[in-house]
Amino acid sequence: MNRSPKRRSSGTKSWRRSDAKLALLTKDYREIVVAYYFAGERIADIAARLGVPEGTVKRRLHDCRKSIREGIEMAKEPGVRSFRAEEVKFSKSGRDGRDGSPWNLINRLIPKNILLAAYRNPMTLEELSLELGVAMPYMEEEVRLLTEGTLLREVAKGRFETDFIILDKEMQIEKFHKSEEYGKAFAPLLIEFLDSVLEDVQRIIGQRFERGFLLWTLIPLTVDAIARDVHRLNGVPESRTSRPNDGQWDIVGYEKCELPYSHFVGHNGDGDETGSMWHYKLSLPGLWDRAGELNPFEIRVLTDAIRAGLTRDRLGRVEAGVIDSLVSRGFLADDPKRIVPNFPVFRREHLERFLPWKSHAAYTGLVSIMGEYYRYTYHLIGKGCPARLTEQLKFVTGEQLWSMRMISLRHALAEGHIAAPEHPERSTIAMYMMIA
Repeated sequence: MNRSPKRRSSGTKSWRRSDAKLALLTKDYREIVVAYYFAGERIADIAARLGVPEGTVKRRLHDCRKSIREGIEMAKEPGVRSFRAEEVKFSKSGRDGRDGSPWNLINRLIPKNILLAAYRNPMTLEELSLELGVAMPYMEEEVRLLTEGTLLREVAKGRFETDFIILDKEMQIEKFHKSEEYGKAFAPLLIEFLDSVLEDVQRIIGQRFERGFLLWTLIPLTVDAIARDVHRLNGVPESRTSRPNDGQWDIVGYEKCELPYSHFVGHNGDGDETGSMWHYKLSLPGLWDRAGELNPFEIRVLTDAIRAGLTRDRLGRVEAGVIDSLVSRGFLADDPKRIVPNFPVFRREHLERFLPWKSHAAYTGLVSIMGEYYRYTYHLIGKGCPARLTEQLKFVTGEQLWSMRMISLRHALAEGHIAAPEHPERSTIAMYMMIA
């Protein structure tokens, strides 16, 4: 009746180790092992079904038996990511693919950790499976999707590497503090410049807004104009990389990092060549969405009404319903007759009238400060950039300039130039419309 727990335990461990080793077999080997040992197929039938010589089937079975024996004798340790998954965030510039790429490919922990593990470190499928503790059938699919989606690249036979730049924690911390230093000179000069042109802006858009309200939009909008000038001076590409499913985008990764606050300000837009609505997404308490975003139909109705100078009594039933909804949500003033936007509306011809301002001493000073920040950041990121990805350096560095949006907004808040809205859910701060 005496039983040996030790032998039973050893057998269980051996089985688990061999089972784990099976999970690491690539598809070509795995399907032969399963067919022969589990489905009971003959070698000749397996060879005929797979279209390979019988000798190939025998050799692969021999290789697998040897590999599994080695796995029982010396089990491989799982990688750290198999029990401590890490996060990586992304910023993307450009047009998503029709299938929702790249976001549909990278919004889960497994692909995020594949991309982190394979950054600057080409890895095989087996190495990735061990590192993440994910069985080979699942790893094969994940790697295939990421490779087809142009986020991974096979840099050598069977070895995959992340195909875009990821900023590690140390780099982000250094960049954060350095950008704050540049911001101390940049942000006050930006307010000085905007105050000098504020009356001209009011006249050009043909509608008066309170200074504090208008600055919420003009601060990030002017930062963007300065950043684009710095991009041009430094050869940052304007176009984005063509991707599968009609996508045209480029992407940057950021390893999860604890910073004093987020520099991120998104810039979302929708519409067409006749009119588009733009929203700055503010990573400030309660101000990310504010009144929300307009859908394409709402943008079209509002654009057509503004361009035609329509009053509310001249709208059709459907259009009137859209306008009523926009009034109730805070996008339009509650005027019984006129259509009055609660945000600045710029016409494309206004842009030409802004050009002389670029010769303003304060504006050229702002371009100079941001240019220095660009050169510093280019050098910082370049030190840790894989040689294969150096062609992406200008784009990635250019993306870091948008941090001046938040730095400048926080300066304006601290100095009382702007204030958080009392009712954020109906607020249209940091929104604008552009019409032809």
